Amino acid sequence: MPDATDGEFASHPCAPRRSLGGKVPGLDAFLARAPTPIVRERGDAAASAGEDRTIVNEFAGLRRAANRELVEERVGGGTLDTGATVPAGVLEEMKDYYRARAGEYDEWFERRGRFDQGREANGRWFADAADAFAALDALAMTGDLLELAPGTGIWTERLLTTATSVTAVDASPEMIEINRARVDDERVDYVVADLFAWQPDRQYDGVCFGFWLSHVPAERLDPFFQMIAAALKPGGKLFFVDNGHRDQTSTAADQPLPTPETQVMTRRLNDGRTFQVVKNFYEPHLLTAVCAKVGLDVTVHQTPTYFLYGAGTRQG
Repeated sequence: MPDATDGEFASHPCAPRRSLGGKVPGLDAFLARAPTPIVRERGDAAASAGEDRTIVNEFAGLRRAANRELVEERVGGGTLDTGATVPAGVLEEMKDYYRARAGEYDEWFERRGRFDQGREANGRWFADAADAFAALDALAMTGDLLELAPGTGIWTERLLTTATSVTAVDASPEMIEINRARVDDERVDYVVADLFAWQPDRQYDGVCFGFWLSHVPAERLDPFFQMIAAALKPGGKLFFVDNGHRDQTSTAADQPLPTPETQVMTRRLNDGRTFQVVKNFYEPHLLTAVCAKVGLDVTVHQTPTYFLYGAGTRQG
């Protein structure tokens, strides 16, 4: 496989830097007659030789309807009916995982090593990342900003192009040290804290979090956005980005994504150690509804293959 930094990618602006059939009319009948290779996660993916494009497009529409049903089963006026909650032990293990992963985290975003998915998939990844970067840049978040789970500094760097200051809160001291060395900017105030317990003691002009939302358990989603609203001044801006499609090429081949019925997946480090972490794939209309309940006017977009991002303001 070519490395993500080879050839055309080296100059890329982002590199490296149950059955629902009864509720979705036609789904069961389609699944019964469709060739097995066509029934896959992305019905709108490029059809391989001999596959019928009409059938693939039909499946894409049916899958979107199924996704809506899955969310509607769990949402009442924008409130999740979460069922089983994520054990506290998993949240602690997730903190341990990100501390241990700090030194290899950027391999994932830069599509290196186990995360190099080849030229075509890497190209889609970097194109989607460029879309998300452009959306953050267009929001032009100024003043004093709060960044949650800043990690190694991928998004911190972007925020500093317009911010007066950034308060960066992360549970991993190891991530913070990499971030500090990367951005090397006195305008950043680093705070080591558990994001499931931390509460802001002031309001900010903007809040940003990149690839953290999918690690928030469904039963904690409402309280999380309540905290975000409390942290924002009236008119303050909000931006977030995360995985928006359940596509296996978004991660390494040796750590399968969780099914829609579970919030927990197994993550693997380069040395073979494994950890349980929370991983949710929230639908855009669900996030919009949850935000609206706490006075956040947010529009959520999906990139073609991998991500979703939300941008908006706290209503005054």
